[in-house]
This record gives sequence, structure tokens and C-alpha cells, in this order.
Amino acid sequence: MKFINAITTIVLFSMIFVSCKQKPENNLQEDSNPIEETSEKSFNYSGNYVSDSYDQRAEGYDWVAVSTEEMAEDQMKVSVRSRTDKKSATCTFDAIAEKKDENTYQTTIDNKTVLFKFQDEMISISTEKIDDRMVLMFYCSGGGTVAGDYKKINDQLDQSQIDKTPFSNMVSNSNTE
Repeated sequence: MKFINAITTIVLFSMIFVSCKQKPENNLQEDSNPIEETSEKSFNYSGNYVSDSYDQRAEGYDWVAVSTEEMAEDQMKVSVRSRTDKKSATCTFDAIAEKKDENTYQTTIDNKTVLFKFQDEMISISTEKIDDRMVLMFYCSGGGTVAGDYKKINDQLDQSQIDKTPFSNMVSNSNTE
């Protein structure tokens, strides 16, 4: 009797062990898809980015926002707007940028390359050559510049304060002209 109980126990454990090792075909297909999607998926940089003073807008501080929207596969619309509820807009800039690499887009203004670099929930706007940085001052008044670092926010921009000038293709990449 002990012998039969031992064999029954061994058979039961063997069946449990084997059944745990096998996966239904459906699960294999479902498990393999997320891996493929993750490896092929690129980052989405669309969104709103703001200057540090945005957090102090209730106290009357001037602030600048950068809105980005991915368009075609390798293009991005970039729009820079500032606060306008207290005074005239200090910065207004629009561009269509081409993808340079995984984290960088670029456009050309007056034969000068402007870079939009994304890293750690931030966008940094600069020129490729430091001597060309003055080109980004044209779009701001009072000695301001579009150049700088902006942090991403998950909320909508404060619509009661932001410049509502519609996007206009003021700047375009020299490759698209």
C-alpha cells in the first residue's frame, strides 16, 4: 500500500511539474509581442516644456513655454510662446525640425543650425556653433533668447496667460525649402 501511495505521489508531482513548464500557445504569442514593441518603440517628445519661472507665474513672473508635436516620422513642430496677460509677448518662435538622432532634432535659421535636444524630461535649445547663438535672440524682446533649458510638465499650459498666436511656419529646415 505504501508503494502505491508513493508511486501516486510521484506521478502527481511529475504531472504538476510538467504542466507548470508548459505554456499555452496563446500566452507565448502574447508574451512575445511586448518585447517587440518595446525594442521598436521610439521616445515620444511631444508635450509642453516650461522655463523655471513658470512655477512662479501666480506671483507675476515672466515665463516661456516650448510646445512640441511630432509630425511626420522624422519631423517635429516646435512652438515657443511666452506670458502675455501682463505685457506683450516676450518670445514667439515657430519651426519645423528634422530628426538628427534619437534625442535631437534640428532646423536651420539663416544658415545656422539650431538644435533641440531631449534628455531627462527636459528640452535644451541651442545652436550647433556657439558663435551662432545670437540668431535665437531675434525671436525675443528685451535681450531675451529662445535658447535655454525647459522642463516638461504633464499639465496643459496656463491658457489665461499664454500668447495665443497661432503656429506659423516662420522657420523651416533648409532641406524642406
